Amino acid sequence: MAATNAECESLQHEEYEVLESIYPECISSEITDKSLRLDIPVEFNVPRRVRVVQDGSSPSTSDADAEITLSLSSLPSLMLSVILPPSYPLESPPNVTSIRASHIWLPHVIMSRLQRLLAEMWQPGEGVLYAWIEFLRNGEFLKSLAFEDDTQAIRIFHPSPRILAKLLADSDASAKTMRFTHNSYPCAICLSSFKGSKHGPITACPIAHSEKLVLEYLKLEEGSIERERIERRFGKANVLRLVRQYEEEQANKEWLETSTMACPGCEVYVEKSLGCNHVGAALGSIGARLRRATDDMHEMPTTFLLPVRDEAGSGGPVHTFFYDGTRVLQQAV
Repeated sequence: MAATNAECESLQHEEYEVLESIYPECISSEITDKSLRLDIPVEFNVPRRVRVVQDGSSPSTSDADAEITLSLSSLPSLMLSVILPPSYPLESPPNVTSIRASHIWLPHVIMSRLQRLLAEMWQPGEGVLYAWIEFLRNGEFLKSLAFEDDTQAIRIFHPSPRILAKLLADSDASAKTMRFTHNSYPCAICLSSFKGSKHGPITACPIAHSEKLVLEYLKLEEGSIERERIERRFGKANVLRLVRQYEEEQANKEWLETSTMACPGCEVYVEKSLGCNHVGAALGSIGARLRRATDDMHEMPTTFLLPVRDEAGSGGPVHTFFYDGTRVLQQAV
């Protein structure tokens, strides 16, 4: 018996090491005193339709709240406390002492049925923890527990569908963020991979910081080895496109600074082509936006010119509004 127990202990540690390498996110404790805690997220390969249905225990629930349908890629995790007997896996199955669902989305009455399902999966002489994690992680247990309806939607009964639906939606969003943070994504431009925690392939890619790249490129002598190196890394066509965009942006900035003025009220840049030398602000219509503009103008001590399109936007005559510090005067142009 001692030899068998020693062999079982060795097999248990081997199984634990394998699980830790494959599912590090599911192992929430070391093997201590032959016990183990598992935290297993339920993740689907494709988004699943989930119906949260009122279980009848709250008759005051309105019809609108009696059933809420969601599209989810995951469900809150299941937490298992497991004891490994000295004779596991050769002669005895592991013992699940407790199962708990985050946000209590699984009714307690279901837990005993799930416990029996897990116990039935063990075969003498074989480790079963890997099969348990897969069975729970991919949601296969939901079908075994008759949680799927005729349309293959997952149906969950709960006293307060609206409350649980919000918890499930928040949990799914958090799980997506976590997966994005820990996964790597290739940049289609520079072909480098970046972790989601580094803001993904867009902002982490050096070419996304186009102005810095362009300035570095323009400082180099045309035909130089350094320029060719940048062109090879990011693609010559991409680099030249960024250079053109940068030059257009700089030209626009220069034109704004020399040919326009910013409205002191709305800070929109306008070009003066006629009228007096006071600043003008162009609005889209005479209605509410004009009223908002005139409210702002009451804080200005000077005459203010407002060229405004006609209300219908039909390209008709443009009117000019003068503000003399106390009232708005309209004059057709």
